[in-house]
Amino acid sequence: LLSLLEGALNISEYTDKVDVSRSMSGFNFGFWSFSSFGRGRDDDRKDQVIQRELNEVFSLVSGLFTATDFLRGKKLVANNFSENCEFFQTVFEVGRRFKIMNPDKMRDTYGKLMHLLQDAVKPSNCSFEVITPIKTAYRLLK
Repeated sequence: LLSLLEGALNISEYTDKVDVSRSMSGFNFGFWSFSSFGRGRDDDRKDQVIQRELNEVFSLVSGLFTATDFLRGKKLVANNFSENCEFFQTVFEVGRRFKIMNPDKMRDTYGKLMHLLQDAVKPSNCSFEVITPIKTAYRLLK
């Protein structure tokens, strides 16, 4: 799951597209306003850009999982993202736990993950909870 997350974050242009959206900065950077799905417009609101890019990241994670395990991935992509909330929670929790235990790893993708999770916490941006408590030995023994 960690390699899926790192692969999706490496591919994703989440922070590039969300940070330069027009309503946040007051101006547009031309080609940076376009989404990879071709739906980027100059009049997109910040929330619309965030929702579109979150869906793109969830699609990337689902697609990479399907490529690694076709049978389980087929079941995953048959449902919508909110029905697979436990899968996404597990993927993001594994990434966060790995970074805590290995501070020198994920230097280039962890910031993108944090921006993504901060935006996904807002209920208007994401229809399900993406953050779950990190599994620790303390919680296990508690």
